[in-house]
Amino acid sequence: MLFKNRREKVINFLKKKGYESLLVYGTYDIFYLTGFYGSYGFLILSKNKSFLFVDGRYYEEANKCADSDLEVVLIRDLFLDLKKIIEMSKLNSVSFDPESINFSLYNKLNDMLNNTIFSPLKVSPIKQLRSIKDKQEIEIIKEAVNISKKIFSDFSRNIKIGKTEKEVSARLNYMIEIRGEGCSFDTILLSGDRSSLPHGKPTEKVINNNEAVLIDYGIKWKNYCTDHTRVKFFGNSKFKKYYGVVKGAFKYALNFIKPGLEIGKIDAAVREYFAKHNLEKNFLHSTGHGIGLEVHEYPVVNFKNKDKLKKGMVITVEPGLYFPNEGGVRYEEMILVTDRGFELL
Repeated sequence: MLFKNRREKVINFLKKKGYESLLVYGTYDIFYLTGFYGSYGFLILSKNKSFLFVDGRYYEEANKCADSDLEVVLIRDLFLDLKKIIEMSKLNSVSFDPESINFSLYNKLNDMLNNTIFSPLKVSPIKQLRSIKDKQEIEIIKEAVNISKKIFSDFSRNIKIGKTEKEVSARLNYMIEIRGEGCSFDTILLSGDRSSLPHGKPTEKVINNNEAVLIDYGIKWKNYCTDHTRVKFFGNSKFKKYYGVVKGAFKYALNFIKPGLEIGKIDAAVREYFAKHNLEKNFLHSTGHGIGLEVHEYPVVNFKNKDKLKKGMVITVEPGLYFPNEGGVRYEEMILVTDRGFELL
């Protein structure tokens, strides 16, 4: 019923905007609308009947998601199968999300749909829907965050002087595999001067005394993602003071989070805080991003975003400071937007 309701919301959007049908391509959008999770598949949504196209690897599994309005189609020749269903359904037009379908695939589909109007959407209704988490999604995300933080609490004792970045990150990845359902992205674990790289990869560098170790990690749990960043210090690292500034920026940004807020103002608040400390040039990325089925999804939290926060959105807030060839620090938490403000997850 949950997935059927989501499909109905998309179909209602299509009706209001004058679209007849929608071709959906992408693992996460298809899962969100059907409950089917696979590496390959297509979905056609229309007011009368919807069709989920999968190959032989997933046919049995996909049929568990079949419903009165959703039929599973076994792919034998993708383009011929799509054409057959479109003609059988008497669809005069098929819309698509241009962010999901590349130019090569578009050309093939457009050639195949020679009697059908094939047109891009201006706004993806699925990404908008996915940005507002329902009760079930929020419960899963909270479970994921609790597991993620417990993993880090138990893991942190493994960060030791004399071990390499790769050795320590491998231990964290192992714990995530055992207790979670895999990493939501490649773990970032950097020490000393290498921590100035916001998205650097662990190497054979040895962790030394008087260094900071930056750890950015996430887990998957019931198909949903987490994303957290912490810093551990050894000895008298000079970056302790900058970590204090970063946490101050994080707390300052929280004061602004509530439904109706222009999203870009969160990013502006962090930059304003850093500017007061003459450190705005050392902040090299956006303040955060939406998170859910994907570790990076709508909305992006940067000063250019004029969209408004809405109840049910889950975002990250991750201010950081970086000093080339010296080091860097970042702090990141996940935030749920509530009806009156926010909840720190």
